[in-house]
Amino acid sequence: MNIFITGGCGYVGTVLTEALLKGVLQSMFTNGAEPKMAIAGPVNKGVISGFTGRANTRQNVSADTVSASISVYASDFGELQIVPSNRSRDRSLLLVDPEYAKVAYLRNFQTMDIAKIGDADTKMILAEYGLEMSNEAAHGIVADLTA
Repeated sequence: MNIFITGGCGYVGTVLTEALLKGVLQSMFTNGAEPKMAIAGPVNKGVISGFTGRANTRQNVSADTVSASISVYASDFGELQIVPSNRSRDRSLLLVDPEYAKVAYLRNFQTMDIAKIGDADTKMILAEYGLEMSNEAAHGIVADLTA
């Protein structure tokens, strides 16, 4: 995994910058990955929306609309979809190449009868699965960021 950790043993943290993001993207690209997605918590999503490259762009919007968000970041290494996540911690920015991450099934979905109470038939759904990471070097993280 391509990691850029900004702090040491004790958590100090640093603000996410475009230079940090570009460094990890370059490392991922060098290792053969083509990152397509950045999963960001609320704080880092706001930081990315404030990158200076956004200042020179123009977009047609209605007179009563303010656009202050970035949903796609066009880098030297391809376009990166910025996905906000309220379940992602703000100290990390996850960078993913979806080609190398998939759901792997150990046991496919099946239904099983578990009880009969009166006229009701009770069933359960059973499955075993996990996340398969095909190439560790295809993913990255910018860690120890300030929240």
